[in-house]
Amino acid sequence: MRTLLVLLAIAGPAWAEAGATDDGAPPRRDAAEVARDGAFLPQTMAARIGDQRVLGMVMAGYDSAPGSQGGTVSAVVEGALDRRVAIRVGVDSLVDAGVNSRTIATVGVRIGLLRQEQQGVDVAVAASYKTQGLTETTGEIELAVLASRRWDHLGLYGNLVYGQGFASAERDGGVRLALLYGLGDHVNLGLDAGCRFDLGDGGPATRVPGELDFDLLAGPVAMVALGPVLLQAQVGPHAVVPDGTNLFATGVAAMAGLGATF
Repeated sequence: MRTLLVLLAIAGPAWAEAGATDDGAPPRRDAAEVARDGAFLPQTMAARIGDQRVLGMVMAGYDSAPGSQGGTVSAVVEGALDRRVAIRVGVDSLVDAGVNSRTIATVGVRIGLLRQEQQGVDVAVAASYKTQGLTETTGEIELAVLASRRWDHLGLYGNLVYGQGFASAERDGGVRLALLYGLGDHVNLGLDAGCRFDLGDGGPATRVPGELDFDLLAGPVAMVALGPVLLQAQVGPHAVVPDGTNLFATGVAAMAGLGATF
């Protein structure tokens, strides 16, 4: 967090120079515009780095999927530097009275490569370190290619993800997809889904309790923007395959949250 604040202070002159859109109008940094960029999606990461300087979001709820059963809390803060680079830190916690309680911290960066205004599509790459991955309970490096496209009220967002643990056999892949439709200027409705799957070839000797072979969370999402503040909720099925079992276990995850941007 201290590093993020220092970088934002350094970026001050660049933001002052980029203080207007291409047509000379003041940039929109409200929650409605940032939501349309895809930056508040629960699962899928936005490709577009918009005009917002800083955004934050906290979501909480309950997950009934085996191995993930319990209350869940997720928080993220992101600072953008001149529409091309964004630094992101986050925490995901499962609150459970049993052995399943865990907290996963993430720190990463997004770098914008293409913008829809010039190339017809938003494309970015992202890299992050996570203290726990799908099959890597000791941490992993995650790399992702992000893309998005907006047509008036409709937005389509997608990610391709690769995670590598600190052992060569500990690796996983992922796909995230989201669709948002804007109802007026303040409400967005859509679908958001994230799927992760094991790509490793480790045998039983490498397995650690809590690891998964497959993880899918999907469901409808609703967002309401009120000035710089956003209210959000998502509910949907959560399916997992515990490592080495080849058996699907399903539940329901429901979360609601509060976001803000400026």
